[in-house]
Amino acid sequence: MIKAVVLAKGSGSRLGLMTSRNSVNRNSIPKGMAMLCGRPLLWHILSSLKQTEVHDIRIDRGYLGEQIENYFGDGRQKLQNRFNIQYSKDRTMRGTAASLELLAGQKGTTLVHYGDVIIDRRFCLNDLIDFHNEKNSDVTLLVKHVNDVRTCGIVRLSGTDGKILELAEKPYLDYPTQIPGWINCAVYVLSERARERCLSYLQPEEDPDNSKNDFMKNIFPKLLKEGFSFHGFPLNHFWRSVDSQSSLLDLQWKALSGEMNLQIPGRLHKKGNSKIWIEGDPTISRDAELRGFVYISSGASINGQARICNAVIGNNGKIWGRIENSIFPGAFGILSSDDFEVGERALIRRSIVCSGKIHSNLDSQVAAWDGKELVVEDLT
Repeated sequence: MIKAVVLAKGSGSRLGLMTSRNSVNRNSIPKGMAMLCGRPLLWHILSSLKQTEVHDIRIDRGYLGEQIENYFGDGRQKLQNRFNIQYSKDRTMRGTAASLELLAGQKGTTLVHYGDVIIDRRFCLNDLIDFHNEKNSDVTLLVKHVNDVRTCGIVRLSGTDGKILELAEKPYLDYPTQIPGWINCAVYVLSERARERCLSYLQPEEDPDNSKNDFMKNIFPKLLKEGFSFHGFPLNHFWRSVDSQSSLLDLQWKALSGEMNLQIPGRLHKKGNSKIWIEGDPTISRDAELRGFVYISSGASINGQARICNAVIGNNGKIWGRIENSIFPGAFGILSSDDFEVGERALIRRSIVCSGKIHSNLDSQVAAWDGKELVVEDLT
């Protein structure tokens, strides 16, 4: 029997106006509810668990976690699957490994999945679980070989059987040149023995970066030193950690263009090389031009001679102008949201508009209405 823990405590501070609770964005959301092609990041992660034997899921919620619980509930409506989903409540122990408290004393294997990691649908988590069982491993990490490991946790593998000989969290962060190697993809499988040993290491946190209870910074190195068996399962499909506004923007295009296989809701309309997804019944003017890769949600209206190329248009969007390579997330029923509007003279390029009325150009920026004025930041 295997149970899953999904880490969803992040505030998404690096997503700026899209998530942060501040005077600018009144409709703040937790990081896991940031929209990717019409659905929250967590929706894509939980949907990937449908292909496994996982039935019991624990979601370790934190910042604005009630939004996650209100949206997914027991999973039946949003995921069309009979998951047994339970949520953490006011847990004081911090750090990534502290999420294992949600399964303390439980029997069986544990799958851990970070709530900001998106993997191509062509990869089946069962392959990772089967590899873990075949190797009789204590801990198995999903790993990927990349050209530059500097911003990631790294692992060193033996050349034959996938054993992990060494692991460390971002040891080359300040290194001046690229370093190729294997990185940690933030999806783990733990035996019951390994999970309980991890729990024995947990301690109240005092340091601001929560390193004492972090899997890669402290807990896994201790287990490896003790002689617990660690293996790495190579991932050959697309993978991305959403850790910036730009990464979310780029991930949208990977999914819409087909470079990454992701479930995209709505009806697909093909015209030449263009692919247009339309969900529900938005209003689209006959004179509007849609080209490239475009997703339009129910509740949006594309008016007049609007020109849209490579964009995601969420609920409540009213578009008259030109949009290229941009995201208008909308609320998608999660929150009451200010409408966003793009005037006919505006040109929006590679930007994210959370709310507000745009009547001038944006280029590589993020915009949100704070109730008094439009606040604009540079894209990060």
